Amino acid sequence: MIALRWLALPVVLAACSGKDPYNPGTPLGTYRVKAALTQQTCGGELPNPWEFDVKINRDGQTLYWIQGSLPVAGRLDAKAVASFQSTSDVTVRAGDRTRAACVVRRDDALNAQFPGAEDFTSFGGKLSYSYAPEDGSDCLDQLGTTFAALPCVVAYSVTAIRTAAPDAGN
Repeated sequence: MIALRWLALPVVLAACSGKDPYNPGTPLGTYRVKAALTQQTCGGELPNPWEFDVKINRDGQTLYWIQGSLPVAGRLDAKAVASFQSTSDVTVRAGDRTRAACVVRRDDALNAQFPGAEDFTSFGGKLSYSYAPEDGSDCLDQLGTTFAALPCVVAYSVTAIRTAAPDAGN
């Protein structure tokens, strides 16, 4: 079934910047995220509720969602809302001489509302995953097995509390 891990897009950094591409910015803390499923058109069994931990760092108005591979950058606006987005292509089934591969584009989006421009003790918002076959893909054999339908969406309402402050070894 569909794996629901935040897939990070590579962060573009200058080769000589001296910054750690896996831990950019200044740590804000580690957060325990609780997610409740609000929309599901992809089919299959999905976690509900779903809980996981994430680290968030800051560099000016850029926040970094750090979970797994390279961080996902998001922009913090004047109303203390951060918008994170990433896109990846997932090869669900390789192609062969008789049919094209099934390659699905996955778009991840998180809109997180913090209590204030300098208050990062918690956040709430919406986390969504959209799946659509790439042009030229043949995914018909995946309907009813991996996906109930394509394109499809999985969305969660999220709340998070900081469980480890930056000075706690973050």
